[in-house]
Amino acid sequence: MINMNEIFENAAQMRNARSMHTAWAISEDACLRLGRMLGPLAVGLADEGVLLVCVCGQNAPEAAFADWPIDVVRFCMRRWFRPARAITELAESLKERGVRLLHALDADAGHTTSILAEKMNCPHIVSSYSLGDGRIIGSFGVRPEMVLAAGQALRDDLVENYCISTERIRIVRPAVYQV
Repeated sequence: MINMNEIFENAAQMRNARSMHTAWAISEDACLRLGRMLGPLAVGLADEGVLLVCVCGQNAPEAAFADWPIDVVRFCMRRWFRPARAITELAESLKERGVRLLHALDADAGHTTSILAEKMNCPHIVSSYSLGDGRIIGSFGVRPEMVLAAGQALRDDLVENYCISTERIRIVRPAVYQV
């Protein structure tokens, strides 16, 4: 198992080499809800040496990514339709780009992210913004290394649904990017 603390500790050393490659997976709904917050976050991460690739649904609005310093890869993210060949090609494309960490920016993108993590043999993180995400995250085949909950009530929901062990849940309050 990969130690997430090691990855984050090594991130400081990798800043100068610009070698921290991360892929964000985002559902269309989250793209519309979080787009204004994610743009500045992407810029800040780029300044810190984190190279980002965004995996999003085919119908995600193009304007949502206009100001992001990020490559955008469009992919069919519907839960009931994931052709094995397409997901394998996406995993290979992300490997070629040097992606070493996957981050589902919402639970709806988490299932695709867990499949990619398994194919790529790399860790993944899922962000949780809604009550009920615990049931969604609990249904993934591959458990995330970490879940970022946007509040105590969400953390409690995740624990109640036994989706992941409590030490792997971190609370990150909304708007923390502004700090």
